[in-house]
Amino acid sequence: MNVKEVTEKLKEYGITDSEQMVRRWIRNGEIKSTEIKNRKAGYDISKEDLIEFVKKRKPEAEYKLKVVKLEKKIEQLKSDKHLGAWEEKQNMKKRLEELEKENKELQNHNWDLQKENRNLKINIASLESQLSARELSSSNAINVTGSINNFLGLPDTATKQEVRKVFKQLLKAVHPDKGGNEELFKTLQKQYEQLR
Repeated sequence: MNVKEVTEKLKEYGITDSEQMVRRWIRNGEIKSTEIKNRKAGYDISKEDLIEFVKKRKPEAEYKLKVVKLEKKIEQLKSDKHLGAWEEKQNMKKRLEELEKENKELQNHNWDLQKENRNLKINIASLESQLSARELSSSNAINVTGSINNFLGLPDTATKQEVRKVFKQLLKAVHPDKGGNEELFKTLQKQYEQLR
């Protein structure tokens, strides 16, 4: 640092604002420096030497130096914290998008389950009406490949595993322990045994 820069720093600490005073302290050896030969009366002062001088001249200035350093560190931490908050916000946005997508998938699955439940209720009502009319009996078996598929709401191309799965769901829905019709349950159970 040159004399002018040292004077500005000393002015910040309230020590002096005079370059002449700084030069006098340099000549008296109070501020350590090295003389620059290619300039007229030029001096180079290191930051460490300046800080040492400030501590001797004005001990409370040392605390001001510490405060300035701490303030700079606080500003740095604030900017780092802000950056961390921004990254966290971006991560939260990404997680929110994932959760919204998952929610939409669950809503679609719920919709499919409700549709399946409505179909089962319709099938149960149809079965109960057939049973009450004595259209469905153990002697009058349903054709497994044709009408049972239509009756269960399945396409004619449905596999036996798909038919069994829907039949099991239907049996669970009409089970007497779940408030279903016992006679209907027995009739459907006989039909299910025939599928095996």
